[in-house]
Amino acid sequence: LIEAREVAYQYATECGMGAVDAVRVATAVSELVRNVLLYAKRGTVDLGLEEGVLHITVCDHGAGIVDIARAMRDGVSTSRGLGIGLGGAARLMDSFEVTSLPDQGTTVRAAKRVTPR
Repeated sequence: LIEAREVAYQYATECGMGAVDAVRVATAVSELVRNVLLYAKRGTVDLGLEEGVLHITVCDHGAGIVDIARAMRDGVSTSRGLGIGLGGAARLMDSFEVTSLPDQGTTVRAAKRVTPR
């Protein structure tokens, strides 16, 4: 979790993102990886830059999310947490999409435009 956060922050700054937005990206990645660890145990994180937009894809092969809209609402948690992980991560990014299938896993695609420092 800590490594994913650090790599995301470093990548964002290397792409030319300012410190505040780089922290937003790192925080979103941290929340998404935390969910993978809690619910699926293993997954992947991919970061990429295309036409001035930093793209993040986080995938797992866990049980999936039954009700994505509900999971995105603040206060909803199945792990006794605060329930702001997915919704909070979405608010930090410019675009955010969750796809999930029962017993096949979840994929989150998010993006943040690189604004110069």
